[in-house]
Amino acid sequence: MNCYYGWNTDDGVLKESSSGGIFSALAEDVLSRGGAVFGAYMDPESYAVSHVMIRSAEETGKLRGSKYQQSDAAAAYSQAGGLLRAGTEVLFTGTPCQVAALRRYLAVKGIRADALLCAEVLCHGVTSTKAVRVYARSREKQRGSRITALRFRTKDRPWYQGSAMKLEYENGRTEVKDNLIDPFYLAYVNSMILRPSCYACPFAKQEGREADITIGDWWGAENDLRDWEALRKGVSLMLANSEKGEAALRDMAAAGKIRLAELDFGKAVKRNGALVKPARKNPRREAFFRKLAAGEDFRAAVYGMSRKKAVKNRIKYLFGYDNTRRLKALKRRIKAGR
Repeated sequence: MNCYYGWNTDDGVLKESSSGGIFSALAEDVLSRGGAVFGAYMDPESYAVSHVMIRSAEETGKLRGSKYQQSDAAAAYSQAGGLLRAGTEVLFTGTPCQVAALRRYLAVKGIRADALLCAEVLCHGVTSTKAVRVYARSREKQRGSRITALRFRTKDRPWYQGSAMKLEYENGRTEVKDNLIDPFYLAYVNSMILRPSCYACPFAKQEGREADITIGDWWGAENDLRDWEALRKGVSLMLANSEKGEAALRDMAAAGKIRLAELDFGKAVKRNGALVKPARKNPRREAFFRKLAAGEDFRAAVYGMSRKKAVKNRIKYLFGYDNTRRLKALKRRIKAGR
């Protein structure tokens, strides 16, 4: 396993990607050779997420971006198997458990995986579609207008400052909600709305990952990387878990499609705990879902269960990310000087 950081060299693709745009580079590479790509797609009306296949670079955009909820990939496994049996190159992207499921499916069906490349997202866990729908309806009720587009990640603010939710409404209004104050993020980051199996995920480990490549955000990159233009646009961390994955990353770097540089694993794991362990279950999870089942507003339920955290996050938000970062750095220097 080798660890790297980098980003897509196409600024247009990078802007539309959640982090460093590595998925798009992988997808376009496979598609250019007549292959097929599988990834998660969110239906804009129902908010349901499913795995779909694309065969052209023009379709790559609909698979970009994070979807923090369960994706139905059942049909994709058989589709991918059929293509591999026919000798077609396949890139399959998904959560670690979905990659493992595909590999089990192919093994049971006796399908060779020579032409398969798997890339997994670094996964904190996934939510149910119900949680996303209740959140969206809550925002619609508060704003008095239907949501026409929901993006879990947007770069309307600098990437290194963290995730932000973007909501577009039928009345023309657009909201960009910082992860510190958005109620969905407050519930998600604090592991209140993850699926039960995510708290005991056997795939959140350093060694033995089943995907050829692991892709995530290099959170905390600003502490080591002084390229502020790159930090504004997005930086990915990557693990090459197999020779096939290593070759794919190296080939894209050699072709100038991505910037690729070695990264110490210790620096990568500092703010990416999912590299080595699953999310810890929030003890208030069941109580929270009972509130939703009883019809309580999503925002009210979140703040009612996490009031102290919400207040603390609001203070951080008002103080500003950069000021918070500078204060932490100052504290570290003072401590080191003692």
